[in-house]
Amino acid sequence: MNTFSDLTARDADRIIRSRARSFYLASVFLPSAVRRDVRLMYAYYRTVDDLVDQPPPSWSRARVQEELERLRIREIARPMLNALLLEIAQIARRHQVPIRLLDMIIEGARFDLERKVIETMDDLIEYSVLVAGSVGMVMSHILGARDEVSVAAARDLGVAMQLTNVLRDVVEDADHGRVYLPREDLERRGCSLSAQKPERLTPEFREVLRVVALEARRRYIRGWSGIARLDPSVRFSIALAATLYSRILDKIERSDFDVFTGRVRVGRIEKWALVMPTYMHHRQTLR
Repeated sequence: MNTFSDLTARDADRIIRSRARSFYLASVFLPSAVRRDVRLMYAYYRTVDDLVDQPPPSWSRARVQEELERLRIREIARPMLNALLLEIAQIARRHQVPIRLLDMIIEGARFDLERKVIETMDDLIEYSVLVAGSVGMVMSHILGARDEVSVAAARDLGVAMQLTNVLRDVVEDADHGRVYLPREDLERRGCSLSAQKPERLTPEFREVLRVVALEARRRYIRGWSGIARLDPSVRFSIALAATLYSRILDKIERSDFDVFTGRVRVGRIEKWALVMPTYMHHRQTLR
């Protein structure tokens, strides 16, 4: 695993192609004036996330914490770790991105590293804002929508995508000793924290997943409302990203929340099949 401190711009593009295929597909339709900035910024976020999820085998937790601090974006006047981090700082300044928004992903990564417990739904939303809502807010600035309402909608879209991840990755997260479902909701329905991988999906566990899914749906609705506030040149790309990700939630709901029999995916052919209907809907909204 490379860390951002030794990545090149070409490496950043490769990260998006291999690790975030839905995002990469959606970004293809962005105007060239912002496409590179969006991809570089997303690669930064993805690298921070991977540092915690897939650190080099020889690294201790303290070493990962040290690297996280090295990756924290500073004001341009401060020394940068390398040219690529300097470019991220320049992107932030060029698009008026508050540095505090970039700090949020570092705090979210530290949460994961310390393996804190998600106690309530509010805790889950707060965590989701750190690791994904912050991405939406930063992208909103890069795409030119910097007013309070637009940024809030972008935050909610990021949260919706993260809640979708939580549902999709219940088994995978359990394999890594992580629980993102709220403990309060699990215990209220008689589901223990150690029972993340039952042999069958119980009605009680299904209800916990349903609560998270309902919150994700609410956040998608709020996020969609902000797309119309974007410049027409970037709306389709963001609408496509939202469509591709919400399709994962569609599949989870259609399976009656059986996330234990296999990881829910939207395949390459299915993704491309969604491009045209999403575009046609986008064109209708411009009339």
